[in-house]
Amino acid sequence: MPTVVLSCIGAVALTLENEWGDRTPRTQIVAIGSISGIDGEVLQGQFDRCPSDKRGK
Repeated sequence: MPTVVLSCIGAVALTLENEWGDRTPRTQIVAIGSISGIDGEVLQGQFDRCPSDKRGK
């Protein structure tokens, strides 16, 4: 299974990267913005409301 990188900087770009190999597949979200531009508590609340099958917990 390849890793997938989704970039949303102005336009959306989807890139297939290397296979996972022996590494455990995971999801990572990186949010980049100004200090006053991202409210961490608001962002966490939005993620907490997302549907999830809870496999990783």
